[in-house]
Amino acid sequence: AEALGAWEKAFRTLDQPRALEIGQLVQYSEKGYFGVVMSVFPLFDEYFLKDLGSDQAIWVGDPGVNLRRFAREELLALPRQRLDVRLALLQNLAAAALRLDDFGQAVRWADAALCIAGRAPKALMRKGAALLRQNQPGPASDVLATAAEEVPEDREVRRLLREAEQRRSPNWVCVTGCCGPWGI
Repeated sequence: AEALGAWEKAFRTLDQPRALEIGQLVQYSEKGYFGVVMSVFPLFDEYFLKDLGSDQAIWVGDPGVNLRRFAREELLALPRQRLDVRLALLQNLAAAALRLDDFGQAVRWADAALCIAGRAPKALMRKGAALLRQNQPGPASDVLATAAEEVPEDREVRRLLREAEQRRSPNWVCVTGCCGPWGI
């Protein structure tokens, strides 16, 4: 966690450009959400973003109605290298929490990593393993199925997914509703 604090401190010292460009990576929330600038209207001080975790445009209310407008002062620009370091730190913190049997913290660290890369296989696997150890096999199998889509040959992901599927309730229905008691 100290490394993450050092990352935050180093991040705050970055020189910020006056205006952002399309494709610029930004932090758009103090809660640790990151995006990429998709449209720029500097004359009006308006920026439209796509969230890195969900790979979706950021909307106000219902999707497809109003895009969320960001002012320049709400956004902190950062280089890809710094974001990659944060992703690695968060995934390693999730792994350490798993080894310490702190499964709730492992889920939180993995979720923070997934805000940067929504389909990061390591973060998905670590979150799924933590959920499984918290006796939540249904949600664990949802997360691990996504990890298996990303790395279909990974033995550990497949092993954890099989374990989650065997332990889940007979009435379990996946998050998308495509599978449940009637089969996958």
